[in-house]
Amino acid sequence: MSSIVGYAQEDFAMSRLALGTAQFGAPYGVANSGGPLSREEAIRIVQFASSAGIDTLDTAIAYGESERILGEIGVQQFKVVTKIPPVPASVSGVEEWVKAQTQN
Repeated sequence: MSSIVGYAQEDFAMSRLALGTAQFGAPYGVANSGGPLSREEAIRIVQFASSAGIDTLDTAIAYGESERILGEIGVQQFKVVTKIPPVPASVSGVEEWVKAQTQN
């Protein structure tokens, strides 16, 4: 049994993989000729990821409808990592700007 700073690895339910969700809401990818995935396909992919032990979803504001679709699907069992656009130089209240970006 190996340990990480005094904890057994079994104490951590962690996957080394995250599921990228760009195609859930945008025509992402050089080989993507079909546009965003259907909601049904996104559901199947999320269910498969969960059953395969993937515990993290990666998304971004720039991924079109991806965040909305994930919210509709229900992803409470996942850790969700999202990215925001670069903060414009003209922004003086960064905290408020970040809140505004993430509450849409």
